Amino acid sequence: MKRLLIVLFLLFNGLFVGFSQNSYSVNSIPDSLLVDADVVIRLYSVDYERTSIKNYTQKVHFVVTILNPQGQEASILKIRYDSNSKVKSFKGKILNKNGIEAGSISKKDLIDIAENEMHTLINDSRFKIYKPAVNQYPYTVEYVYEREFYATIGFDSWIPHHSFRTSVEKAMLTFRAKKEMDINFKQLNYPFKYSFSENDDFMTYFWEVENLKAIKFEKAMPMYLDVFPAVILAPQYFEYEGTTGNFLSWNNYGKWVYGLLEGRDELPSSTIETVQKLTADLPDDLSKAKVVYKYMQQKTRYVNIALGIGGFQPMKASEVDKKGYGDCKALTNYTRALLKAVGIESYYSEIGTGPYQQIKFSAFPSANQTNHVILCLPINSDTFWLECTNQKIPFGFLGVQTQGRKALIVKPEGGVLAEAKSYNTNENLQSISTKILLQPTGNATFSIIGCFQNSFYDSQFYLVHSTQIEQIKYATKNINTKSLVKINQLKIRDISDTSFLVQLSVDGEIENLCDKVGTKFIVRPIYFQDLDMNSFDVHDRTNSLFIPDNIHFIDSVSIYIPDGYKIDHIPESQHFKSLFGTFSYQVSLVNQDILIVSKMSVFKGVYTNDSFKTISDFASKVRLIKSDKILYSKTL
Repeated sequence: MKRLLIVLFLLFNGLFVGFSQNSYSVNSIPDSLLVDADVVIRLYSVDYERTSIKNYTQKVHFVVTILNPQGQEASILKIRYDSNSKVKSFKGKILNKNGIEAGSISKKDLIDIAENEMHTLINDSRFKIYKPAVNQYPYTVEYVYEREFYATIGFDSWIPHHSFRTSVEKAMLTFRAKKEMDINFKQLNYPFKYSFSENDDFMTYFWEVENLKAIKFEKAMPMYLDVFPAVILAPQYFEYEGTTGNFLSWNNYGKWVYGLLEGRDELPSSTIETVQKLTADLPDDLSKAKVVYKYMQQKTRYVNIALGIGGFQPMKASEVDKKGYGDCKALTNYTRALLKAVGIESYYSEIGTGPYQQIKFSAFPSANQTNHVILCLPINSDTFWLECTNQKIPFGFLGVQTQGRKALIVKPEGGVLAEAKSYNTNENLQSISTKILLQPTGNATFSIIGCFQNSFYDSQFYLVHSTQIEQIKYATKNINTKSLVKINQLKIRDISDTSFLVQLSVDGEIENLCDKVGTKFIVRPIYFQDLDMNSFDVHDRTNSLFIPDNIHFIDSVSIYIPDGYKIDHIPESQHFKSLFGTFSYQVSLVNQDILIVSKMSVFKGVYTNDSFKTISDFASKVRLIKSDKILYSKTL
């Protein structure tokens, strides 16, 4: 993953060279800041001073009160540094609930460790860490430190809350820079108190906020930067390890990235000859590209490399070819080089992945909106997007972490924003066919065939490569019955061709599926991996509800009632729709077979509180209809 000089944890506007003399008694915290809070940030102050195109300092003053054990993680200090920065100074102290000092912390008390993430091969990033050994709540910790930076490509985003269930008493951000070192900034989700001043030498930007209430985590929330108050910063001009660029436009930033790629796509003649032979008899560029992509997958594996400018510049294609590994930058550049060897042009493209990073602001160029690289492959009138870090996914598939997001396509003439592949409602499909054969004892045998397409393919893909034990656990968990389930046979296959599809087949037995009340038997339809409609219970919700993709469900349930029994009640067919989605429920009876076909679509969007009643009504109706029971009894 591309390493950015963006530190997520403690960033403060250290206007202070020593500790504050304010009282940090817990009793002085306003009652409103204790609601839904495990943590109260008493002071969050970050002070930048930029003295040249590549040099700046960051001073931090952070005071946080930990109210209970659930907030303990917020007391942990992590100061990140690397070969282009250093921790210049630090001191801290621990305060009891009355705000009285209970212990001091010096620089020698910090633990220095390497930042070692999964799959990381080379990384020059390190952390200085301190974990308070306090188990009496509430308590307060105060940290003051300063960092110096010797290269600039971005600044930390200023997010006063830091996390959920955290309130903020006071936070400040100050950025001072010489006039020729101006910045761009964007304020998000809050009307910050803002001021700007300048003199002959410096410009000073200042933001302040007080009494921010805690934000609760809720399922299906919008992305982090759509919810939390924040200020994001970007230098207009930057210098990084001898290279210079600017963020006056995405096009200009793309020119800098392209400069890092130049000369790094050369391959050994033997490899060029190999891929040319592999594709020589293929009829078109698309079939050639698929073979080249498969060749890359079989030859390489993913490792993270983040060393100096290597956090932005890929390994040479010749090195990847020799060593057989690389990070997202290296593997994308290598695939680009392989395609070039067979006469196909493709483009290195930056994109944001995960819940916290994506190119959201087209008019605000910055490096901290991207953290991943994929390959853009235009062929004829179509465009394919290749994820080069996964050696098993099919050609052209993007997972939910990147699909539909903006990407920066890097060309010789600069960067161009484009939207990566996304899927429409009918393409994002989960289709489940379940057959249940009831027995006179109340037990049942069942068979399930499930198809998971496109966005649902992403959620099931890992199962294809899981162990049989893990697959059986998954299937058992997702059969919505409290009765004892025994899986007799399970198969899961990736059958991607023109679309991305996983097919699952399960056969098994269910003990005591039916309840007996007097002379009647009661059975509820089984829906495999049913959408949890409780996720859409929004009556006490405070955040907007975010549905990132259109999704479509088809459930076909066939229930056979044993001979010698008569059917007394079946559910009614129903259909309704709303701004949130559509639902149909069709019930038919042929002899002893009951067939229930339900179809539901949920529409993507951000739903605010004025839509909550509609959503709640939709979810309640679906839940009620799908829980309706079938009654049958023995024929006299």
